[in-house]
Amino acid sequence: MPKFPVDAPKAKVVRALELLGFQIVREQEHISMIREQRWLSNSSNTTESRAH
Repeated sequence: MPKFPVDAPKAKVVRALELLGFQIVREQEHISMIREQRWLSNSSNTTESRAH
């Protein structure tokens, strides 16, 4: 899996994941997101929350 770009703006990353169907579950030091899928188990994603 390719590494995530460290200089990616937080707002753009969150917006891109939201367009893919993810929703923010919690936001503290890291941002936890989940995407519900009917045919498979839920997908989750955790991203470090940086001020960019």
